[in-house]
Amino acid sequence: MGKLEEALPLYNRALAIEEKALGPDHTSVAISLSNLGVLMRDMGKLDEAGAKLNRALMIQENALGLNHSYVAEALCEIGVLMREMGKLEAALPLYERALAIQEEALGSEHPETATTLDNLGVLFCDMGKEVDALSMCQRALAIRESILGHKHFDVATTIYNIGNITHHMGKLEEALLLYKRALAIQEEALGSGHPKTAETLVNLAILNAENGQVDQANELGSRALDTLEKRAPSGTPPSPGEKRSGKPASVPPSPPRTSKKGKAAAQGDSQDEDIADLEYEDPWHEADGLDVEVYDQHV
Repeated sequence: MGKLEEALPLYNRALAIEEKALGPDHTSVAISLSNLGVLMRDMGKLDEAGAKLNRALMIQENALGLNHSYVAEALCEIGVLMREMGKLEAALPLYERALAIQEEALGSEHPETATTLDNLGVLFCDMGKEVDALSMCQRALAIRESILGHKHFDVATTIYNIGNITHHMGKLEEALLLYKRALAIQEEALGSGHPKTAETLVNLAILNAENGQVDQANELGSRALDTLEKRAPSGTPPSPGEKRSGKPASVPPSPPRTSKKGKAAAQGDSQDEDIADLEYEDPWHEADGLDVEVYDQHV
């Protein structure tokens, strides 16, 4: 049994205790419902997750009003779920409403505002709106660099996502520089063996393959696979009742396809299967800004 499955009865028990002690409409119950919904989302129980997250939103709106930052957090979590279900048009107004609330309640330069901007950027890219995506993520990057400095792993997350957007736009040289910049920060902030670092290596390998740089692609791919093979099968969820601080993780779209040029180059190499193995890998980093640990959700 994985860690997520082990956590589920603990979350359910915590929720039952809080409902009995505080009543079904308390904001603490809403937090537990949200955490349970996120856990179920990570486990792939999407319909059950939706029921929990929508109930959490209703409680927060009734208890705190429509324009509270906790309401924005609840909206973001449902937005993540909608995106994971492929309902991009449904996710968009949720993120946009959350962003409007956060800008009013927290300010336009707040870390949670930056997280929603980042998630909006990823969503716009999924929708094929790369110009809008780039605008959102660049705003997020400016906020995060201003607050956190230039070497924080959240900054690397946004740089990585901008790299993906420019990759989608066909700007391969620009994407390469962005991935390398993100990788340098991640290796320093998270370590060379961290899954997020490995994910950046994956996209660097794919990009090098697209450019016909097979030797570099295989070297990067081998490094990434070594790390990914060591990943635990299940993520480590937060403790029951621990507020997730409104930092939802982005769910990934389909990765950029390897170009014909890259595929042809890879086919001539004895390690071309390594590159093929990498093509499925999540092209997005979570825009979570909350934890250093990765939740296996794809993501």
